[in-house]
Amino acid sequence: MKKTISLLLALMLLISTVPAMALNYSGDWGNEATFETYTEVRENGPAEMKDLNPSGNYIAHPAMDGMNGDSVYVYRSANYYGRTAAVRINTNIVVYTGETFDDKAAARAYLEDLGLIAIIDEAVGSIVLVTPAPATGSSGSSGASAPFGTADQKNYYGLQTAMFAQGASVTVGEERFTALDAVYYGGFSYYYVIGIDDGATFLNNYVATVDDFTSRIAGMLLIGGSMDRMKKVSTYVPVYLSNAPQAVIEKYKEANGVDSIITDGDKVTYYNSVLPLRRVSVMNEDAREKKDIIADAYYNLMVKAQRAQVLPTGQLGIGGAYQGYGNDDAPYSLTKRNAMFNGRTEDGIVMTTVVSDQFSSIANDDGEYVDTWYVYLPQEVIDGTVPEHSVPLVMTYHGGGDDPRQFVEGNGFLELAGRKRFAMVAPFHQNMGFGTSLNDATNSKLCEVLPALIRYILEQYPALDPSRVYATGYSMGSGATIRTVYGDASVLAAAVPMALGDVTIEDKMLEQFANVDIPILFTCSENDMAMLNVFDPANTVLGPAYYAMVERFMRYNEMDYAAKVGELDFDKYPISGWRADSLSVRKLNGEYMNYTWLFNNDKGVPMVGVSVTEAMQHALYPPYADLFWEFVKHYSRDQETGEIVYNPYVD
Repeated sequence: MKKTISLLLALMLLISTVPAMALNYSGDWGNEATFETYTEVRENGPAEMKDLNPSGNYIAHPAMDGMNGDSVYVYRSANYYGRTAAVRINTNIVVYTGETFDDKAAARAYLEDLGLIAIIDEAVGSIVLVTPAPATGSSGSSGASAPFGTADQKNYYGLQTAMFAQGASVTVGEERFTALDAVYYGGFSYYYVIGIDDGATFLNNYVATVDDFTSRIAGMLLIGGSMDRMKKVSTYVPVYLSNAPQAVIEKYKEANGVDSIITDGDKVTYYNSVLPLRRVSVMNEDAREKKDIIADAYYNLMVKAQRAQVLPTGQLGIGGAYQGYGNDDAPYSLTKRNAMFNGRTEDGIVMTTVVSDQFSSIANDDGEYVDTWYVYLPQEVIDGTVPEHSVPLVMTYHGGGDDPRQFVEGNGFLELAGRKRFAMVAPFHQNMGFGTSLNDATNSKLCEVLPALIRYILEQYPALDPSRVYATGYSMGSGATIRTVYGDASVLAAAVPMALGDVTIEDKMLEQFANVDIPILFTCSENDMAMLNVFDPANTVLGPAYYAMVERFMRYNEMDYAAKVGELDFDKYPISGWRADSLSVRKLNGEYMNYTWLFNNDKGVPMVGVSVTEAMQHALYPPYADLFWEFVKHYSRDQETGEIVYNPYVD
């Protein structure tokens, strides 16, 4: 019978004598709010980006060269999310209107009157206001305007490219630059589009008709406007239509495959009963102010959805000049979102940023230590209205170069926590190091600090259940997950490393597995980390890394790999080659097939598994959170005996 071990820390290496210093992470820009024409963005942006990253060399994306910078306005909220967090957790609202403005003050007043400045200040992000460019021969944004048309569609493509192309490289002469737009005012997860009157007509005719455009929009609001009779909406998109012609309403209903209806006063919502994010809300009421319509559309439709870029580059590009940039992988997946405002979600998940020197004694060779983590608690934990040791804890570990919060939101954990009422802790662990190498966790300080962080969190919040602590992470976060397991598996009830390579550790740190079992599920996608031998997309089979990890953890869990797996037979058992104790096949989010194999121990308890999702690249995907929960929810660890307890009937 396996027992909890308590002396693991005695096996750790001596703490470095290098003076300790915090990682000092902040994904927040700390900027003041700005309102600029795009001409001013081109002028001011490079210096502003230098403040964020002094080693960078920045320029406006050349995709925007054809757009008249004086007829486009950019508002950025204060304390914008910066660095790589910007493109995933900043909210971006692009507004098309037939209005023209004499100056910036008039354009800003227009956005304020619509309530959009207040909305984006709360959400954190940007508004891009696009007006008809001056007609040929006119000068300045107050000149005579041509109507929106084909030239504006080309500009829409340029704007989409610039806003989505994270880290795009630009060469001018012999000098290389990074395009600033994606971080300075852009983003691709929370990207929403508003069309007003002539702007709505433009979006109907020139944007909604193109898959490459529509499949990236997480929500649309169209006030007024029309659509040419022969044109169709290219694909599903959540849309709010105010005073739209019936023919336009029918086109959006068809694109979303609606089959159900909800009536709420003067608003009617049609939706797909299987995939309810595919919806069309209709408001035909002239008396309502545009400001009220915008607020209703934003809070009750737009922020319920996000887009995830998960396919390999170029899946559905329109063949434009900039096809093939890093995030050019439409269609994006439409998935649920649990929006956070001022540190809390509508369903009561509250986020707190913690900066502490609690772990300054556990420093890497450069003297750096983990000093920042984000704590997500259900409101009932804060209120003290739940029993002691009743709320599960999930440790979430971010990927390389990512913000901890974008993993929580972008991989679906914030939305899942709202439904399942568990707590989360998301530490920033970049630069702490994997140990001897990427594939050898020996000497990794993460093996020590992450289990220590778990113990500390459990002490700080008595409502959390020490028997139900789970760890997961993607990419580099999967490395942190496995190092938590290697450091002290007894603090966890189960682990789910996502896109993990073959990782080993020195024998003395593996002695714990003589006394401790750990349920573990390794996940990956079809185009995931071929360089780490996770999957072989050319042959559509698992890569060597996962066979090695499955064999290793079967041994740790006292299971016979040879007897369980036998000789691989890919003709009989595609993808994995093995006959597992169970195989479940499902379609995630109505999009991609997922295959999960589980191997049971001699008591019939699933202890080691592998999950593969077809088609996707190495990327965050919100349905992965549910995949994680379906595995871990069955496990707890008895705090007296240290044994794993399996309950197949947990909701």
